[in-house]
Amino acid sequence: MFIGNFNTGDAGRAGFLEMIAEHQFMPSFEPAFKYLFTVLSMRYPRLETVVKYHDEIFAGARLLIERHYLQSYDASFSENFYGLKRVQTTAQVGKNRPIVQRDRILSLIFLVVVPYLKSKADQLYLRNSANSGLRSLGLLSPFSGAPIVATATGTETTTDNDTNNTDTEPEAPPTSLQRLRALLKRCFILGYPAFNSVYEGAFFLYQLMYLYDYTRYYTPFLHLQRLEVKRMTMEDMIMQRQNSAAQRALLSARIAGFGGGPINAVARGMLSVWHFLMDYSPYILPLALFLYNFFEWWHTEHKNATPSVPIPPPPTAPKKLEGGLELPKSKLHCPICRRRRTNPAILPSGFAFCYPCIHHYLELHSRCPITRLPFELDHIRKIYEPK
Repeated sequence: MFIGNFNTGDAGRAGFLEMIAEHQFMPSFEPAFKYLFTVLSMRYPRLETVVKYHDEIFAGARLLIERHYLQSYDASFSENFYGLKRVQTTAQVGKNRPIVQRDRILSLIFLVVVPYLKSKADQLYLRNSANSGLRSLGLLSPFSGAPIVATATGTETTTDNDTNNTDTEPEAPPTSLQRLRALLKRCFILGYPAFNSVYEGAFFLYQLMYLYDYTRYYTPFLHLQRLEVKRMTMEDMIMQRQNSAAQRALLSARIAGFGGGPINAVARGMLSVWHFLMDYSPYILPLALFLYNFFEWWHTEHKNATPSVPIPPPPTAPKKLEGGLELPKSKLHCPICRRRRTNPAILPSGFAFCYPCIHHYLELHSRCPITRLPFELDHIRKIYEPK
């Protein structure tokens, strides 16, 4: 909120909407990454390993990207994308102090490692909590995880889906290691919801306080590091470009020091590719996210689209039964009064009449005057014809 920023006396303070966009930007790429390789694995089964370990691969790729941006720009990828940077908190408002190597390492841990561990803990809880209800009812073995079934003699055994063993031998007594693992799993299932509530609640509280300018920190992790997120100035951009050029020149000089040969050529080629990816990552990653959303929408629309089938022919008109009225020669005339229809109405049999004529006829006969099909007054529908 820009008004709130000026109220604090620090115009460089990142706005609330900027922080929301920055905070949600990088995690939005993970489902796109998984979707891409899931689709590719259908054509190339060897990529199923990438889908299986997509959390680890995405975390590793994010670790490399975030490390590059923290080293070069003192900001994460998403912060740099929105023109923000990280600075150390100072007592004087408006005075910035650049981050040091320790801050970069801690930022990497809180940006990549902690979210990865949190996602794995979420998956572990969902995987184990699905069976917690069966365990509480005594329908699942707390040690082997196999369902408990009752035999004809009244004893209880466990079933194993991986084997076709039909013996009714009782389950072997659990070892101390199995008991410890079962105890830890039970404690995790019982305690993780409380931990998750505190974790998510702390983020919500800090964001609410940041919105109303009660804190300088958007997340509790930034508070632990004593780091603030500020807007970059023109001087910051010029200095970052100079530092980045100096770092690249130093790295190229180190590679050139190894001498010539194919190894040096390969190293220089890999370095050029890395610099290209890092330079154009602010354009490549958003484009990839857009393409993911586009193809997801395309797939959903194609999946839910109505199949193209030929339009069926219209039903044949009901035949006139014996005793029914003859149809007039003109389609605009009423079969009952034989005059041009006024205030037209129709019956489900498909024939149109004057509304007063068909209303009076149904009151007396409760049938269509042409097809002799039974109808009531509720079946009359008004229609509108051009005059």
